[in-house]
Amino acid sequence: MHQRKDEAAPLIFLANFASPVAVGLHDENILRAWSAQAPRELWLMSPGDILLTPAPASDEFRAYTAGLLGMDADAVTVVDVPPEAGIPMGEAVMRPALLEPLRSAVRHHPGYRLLPTALDEASVALARELGVAVHPFPPDADYSGALAAVDALNTKSEFRAVATQLGMRLPAGCTCGSSLMPRAADEFARSFGRAVVKPDRSAGGHGLRFVDKDDPVLDVPAGTGQWVVEEYVPHKESISAQCVCGPTGPRTVFTGRMTVSRGEFTGYRAPLTGISGAALAQFEEWCLTFGRHLAGLGYLGPYSLDALLTEAGDICVTESNVRRTATTTPHAAISRLASTLRIHPSAWALGSGRSAANLTLSEALERLSRADIAFPTGRGDGVVLLTGHESPAEPWRYVLFAADAGRLDGLQEGLTTALALS
Repeated sequence: MHQRKDEAAPLIFLANFASPVAVGLHDENILRAWSAQAPRELWLMSPGDILLTPAPASDEFRAYTAGLLGMDADAVTVVDVPPEAGIPMGEAVMRPALLEPLRSAVRHHPGYRLLPTALDEASVALARELGVAVHPFPPDADYSGALAAVDALNTKSEFRAVATQLGMRLPAGCTCGSSLMPRAADEFARSFGRAVVKPDRSAGGHGLRFVDKDDPVLDVPAGTGQWVVEEYVPHKESISAQCVCGPTGPRTVFTGRMTVSRGEFTGYRAPLTGISGAALAQFEEWCLTFGRHLAGLGYLGPYSLDALLTEAGDICVTESNVRRTATTTPHAAISRLASTLRIHPSAWALGSGRSAANLTLSEALERLSRADIAFPTGRGDGVVLLTGHESPAEPWRYVLFAADAGRLDGLQEGLTTALALS
């Protein structure tokens, strides 16, 4: 997904989960949970790259990733950036103790580019401070249009406005402040049987609520920001398409089915099946139309559209994510690992689960190896653990890939058994 064209030009990965793009910086609990996944960026790194991470990467995990990628663990540099409450991570890097070594690296190896998880004002300011371009923008880029697009189109309300303009099918809905939201939710629930209430700026289903027609009116504290209230659309699947805006225009990278629990994202499975060719073609065309809109605003890089596959088999879009998402790095990781064996897996899945056993990373890998499901198996497929495991309270995060859906199911069953996942 980060599409290196010149392997001699290294990247500075800025794992800025702490960014005002996806959620407000006051949502410290969710930012902390997301930031724990930052070491997964190691799966994308090449010799000379630098990772700026809010969560430490253990030596054990670094050795694991480097071994599968075929390089020395010390071939990349990992810099811990302690998070600061209410401060975007790009700004937290602006400390002399962190900034000076980065400046030195850039001086000694011209051509570095900054790859943030989310494009925001702080990441652009950091790139300018270091004198590097933000990947995939050209060195002389004017980021103003892209920054405005990212800020606007990671909100539910602005996406609804643009999607309507572009002719997409959307749930009936409205935007309102916190004082009017309870009444709007009650009215939508009574009109449609059920309503969906979303913070205007949120991701992964964080903060989403369902309201039934007989529920008591929601009690929402004043001053909690803007909300979007929509009809609940009965559906078969929650789906998503990951795309990228490149110099020659947008393209769809993959489509798949999201797994959700109480509206929150918990996993992903691709390719997308159980959908008519006409509906999939319409969804992909909407994705490209949206990408052309982004490109016209000056944006380059990854984006995704989320949607519902209705019970009638139609597509109803719900939101856009103009940034790297939960699926971006895992897909890029398995694509890279598969390429080392010159294989082309057609099915893959992303998920997480907590183990009933208190395992270290090496113990977990040993169990996967004994079950013959650790990548690479004799078939060239298998399970990859996306992050280390620093605490028993943390879930195991993984991605698995195979030649077909049946083998993928077998890998999932083997993983669940081997690690005693729930």
